[in-house]
Amino acid sequence: MDNNNTINLNSEYSAGFQIELLDLDMDKLEDPILVVGSGATGNLVFFLNAQGHRACGIDPSAEDTDVTRASDFLHVDYGKDYWGSILSPLAFIKEMSAAMAAQDGSDLEWVKCYKSILTALKKGGSFIYAPSLPYIEDILPKEQFEITHSTIRENLSRTKITRK
Repeated sequence: MDNNNTINLNSEYSAGFQIELLDLDMDKLEDPILVVGSGATGNLVFFLNAQGHRACGIDPSAEDTDVTRASDFLHVDYGKDYWGSILSPLAFIKEMSAAMAAQDGSDLEWVKCYKSILTALKKGGSFIYAPSLPYIEDILPKEQFEITHSTIRENLSRTKITRK
C-alpha cells in the first residue's frame, strides 16, 4: 500500500508487503505452499523457501524456474488433498472478481477454479487471500470449511479458509 492507502494492482509486490497483506505467521504456515499469483519475480515464493518452507508459485507473467511456473490460473491441475497452504495476494482474486462482474460466462470457470483450489487443500490446510470474496464464501459448506475474515482497512478484508 502506498502513502495514500491505495494498492497498485499492476505492480510486483515485495515479500514483506504480501506477508503483511495476508497477515502471514511464518511459523503457522503448513507446507507445501502454493502461491497463486506469485508475480513475474516470485518474491514471496523465494522468500518462503529461504525461510525453510517448501513453496512454489504460478502466475501468467512468471518465469519458469525450479519453484515458479508461467501459467494462467484457470488451466492448472491444483491436485487433490495436497497443499498445506495456498496463498493468493491479489492477482487471482482480482481476475476472478473481474470475471464475476463482467457476467460474460467466464464466471463459471472461475468458480470451478476456486473450488479446485479448495479441493487441493489437505485436511487442516488453508487458502489465504485478499481481498475477501463474500459472495463465494457465504455459500461454502460450513461443515467442510472454517472461514475467518480480518480487516486490512475499512471496506477491505482478507480471508482464511481452512479445510476441516
